[in-house]
Amino acid sequence: MKRATRFILNVVLRLPFREDDVEIIPAADALCLHFNLKSDIADLSDGWTSNLHQKLKRFFADSRTLHAFAIQNWFRDIIAAAAESCKVQLADIVDSFTIPTEETSFTYSITYRGTKLKLDLVPVIAGSYTLPTTIVISSRVKSLQPSDKIWVLVPKFCNRNDMIQNSVFETTWRLSFPEAEKELFHVQGCFKKIIKLFKLLKDTQSSWLAISSYHIKTLFLLELDQNPTYWNEIDFGMRFMEMLKKLKSVISHKSLPDYFNRNENLLSEMEDSAEIANRMTRMILDIERTPSHVVSYFP
Repeated sequence: MKRATRFILNVVLRLPFREDDVEIIPAADALCLHFNLKSDIADLSDGWTSNLHQKLKRFFADSRTLHAFAIQNWFRDIIAAAAESCKVQLADIVDSFTIPTEETSFTYSITYRGTKLKLDLVPVIAGSYTLPTTIVISSRVKSLQPSDKIWVLVPKFCNRNDMIQNSVFETTWRLSFPEAEKELFHVQGCFKKIIKLFKLLKDTQSSWLAISSYHIKTLFLLELDQNPTYWNEIDFGMRFMEMLKKLKSVISHKSLPDYFNRNENLLSEMEDSAEIANRMTRMILDIERTPSHVVSYFP
């Protein structure tokens, strides 16, 4: 396995609003949401200093809707200022530190003692509020504790054309379950090794360009619901081939429900799904005929 060169760090923001003050509203996509205050922010600022009120107000569109771009830009400015103030102290070990210039990017480029790294620093809103009933969460996720750390809101903007034209995407947030994923993926045996191999295939096979890491994680999470304990190391090869066939099947049928919201089909708009499935079929047949050929797919 290659050494990791990309890392993701969520910086959790806890806003000074009670659960009763906030309404999480569905946007166009199933996991795309708006963070709305039920009243104008001025009506919720009883006991705040005027300085705090003004600072918070600038993050809201029309005094009620939390603006994802505003949070992201504010956070980027903080990181830029911190990097500048520490530049002298870090000069001996950090060759370069590049702040993302695009508003929708979270990726900071770092050269650390000659090694190029990518760091996604993401400001997220703590999941301390009630989700809309349109979000259908599995029983395994609901059973996780503490419940207020299961999900977060990430400023990953919906990219539907109608939303972009109306600038609605600037106030959208994506529902994410990073802590839940960690708990659900806590499985012994060959489970995580096979996921890593699938992600490596995604990065090396040109025919897998339309397949995302999230698709792969979702496939394995759904499989865990059905088969949580059959990932013995001795069955590594068998499980790898079974999951490869299941990935081919969901792509062929363009049907993969989001694990955290079963109303959302992640593959409904995948292009060239038939061609991708056909190439995967050829790969599967080749490996089944000559198992040693599997290494040729991992250059």
